[in-house]
Amino acid sequence: MHDVKSIFSEWRRLSWFAVLSSVTLVLGFGRQLVVAAVFGASRELDVFVAVMGFFLFLGVQIGNAVENTVVGRCATLERSHLRHEAVAIFRTTALAGVGLAALSIVVTPIYLKVFFPTFDQIQLRDGETLAIYFALAVIPAILCGAVRGVLYVVGRFELGFIAGGVLSVVVIGFVLGLGRRIGSDAIAMGYACGNLVVLGGLLWSLKGSFRSDGDAAHGMQVASESIAGRGLGFVATTGVVVAAEALYLGVQTTERSFASLLGAGTVSQFYYAASLIQVIAALVFMPVSTSLFPKMARQIARDGYPRVQWLRGYVGALLCLGVSGSVVFWWGAEDIVRLVFLHGNFLESDVPRTAEILRVTGLSLPFLSVGRIFRYAHYSVHRYSPPVIVNLIWCATLAALCVVLIPRFSVVGLASASAAGTALAVVSSGALLAVYVMGCKRDLRQT
Repeated sequence: MHDVKSIFSEWRRLSWFAVLSSVTLVLGFGRQLVVAAVFGASRELDVFVAVMGFFLFLGVQIGNAVENTVVGRCATLERSHLRHEAVAIFRTTALAGVGLAALSIVVTPIYLKVFFPTFDQIQLRDGETLAIYFALAVIPAILCGAVRGVLYVVGRFELGFIAGGVLSVVVIGFVLGLGRRIGSDAIAMGYACGNLVVLGGLLWSLKGSFRSDGDAAHGMQVASESIAGRGLGFVATTGVVVAAEALYLGVQTTERSFASLLGAGTVSQFYYAASLIQVIAALVFMPVSTSLFPKMARQIARDGYPRVQWLRGYVGALLCLGVSGSVVFWWGAEDIVRLVFLHGNFLESDVPRTAEILRVTGLSLPFLSVGRIFRYAHYSVHRYSPPVIVNLIWCATLAALCVVLIPRFSVVGLASASAAGTALAVVSSGALLAVYVMGCKRDLRQT
């Protein structure tokens, strides 16, 4: 009876997170509708998507890497110890953010010339301007990852789920107010200001979480052991996670680089199709995997390895939802694209191609549904190299399949390569996790 109540309570909590994600989802849809209406599938938006891919790595993905490292390292700490561990992490993250922001301004022009050779001089110049605005967003985006990680450890998930909605509102405001005057720079400015607003909200929530602590003195004693040493350990661990994210950037860059060779607007069409797939991820997959991560870390610290039986129910449910999403996208892709994006400068002629991309890439949804849980399980046992191996397989598979499939099937070939690469990467991640669990069980039997 206790187990039934526990399961019911857990799913009720996940349902609340899904509601919050739904709000974020609606606002994200609104953002995409506004962007589609103002910019359509244009050469200007192609440049924005290319530069945004680099920002997503330096800002959002490294922020996610920091978040994952914080949860993995801090899930078993007492609250007072966590407070001072967090201070060291925030300082280290802020310094790293400043360096990465400067790096993004320097590297972006080279990145565009190497990976997007079809861009003309006007597009390259627009890309350099966008890089400056996105650099301003890098620092708060990385810090948001660190603060989210600490909030998840203390059980505060709500703001993490609605942060994307807040960001969308700010971006919508900038696009509607400035989009027709300054072009895609307005989107980048919206991301910079939106990340600052989100960071302020997360810090306010974290301050409230720690305000009631009365054992700060003991925490200070533990923290004084070696702030520098813990900072170096945090950087070393995060560095491996960042390597995995860098390879994921390679996946995105490979896809968009090949897309840029298939005609103006193709990069934007892949961007719109991907945003629809992210809807399912934001609504269902992310709430489940995010709330499970701290629990997995604590369970593994107690038992020594992930309990497969504990994860099986979540994985099965997510796979069913992923398959359902794939079926919906396969049969209704054109109607969905027309309903969501056919406004303003998004033309009827853009619908069939975007729908084709969505139909094929949507086949990756069942794999995406469980991919985050597998990755978090690796991080929970402090195994940071398997995601690096998995993303290397993903990038290599995508590149090889693009070379083979694009000459024969054009856009559908690129979409097929993307879906197949995703599937192989997730299967590889699950296989590596299964091998590790079997090894742990064998070692326990021998002892």
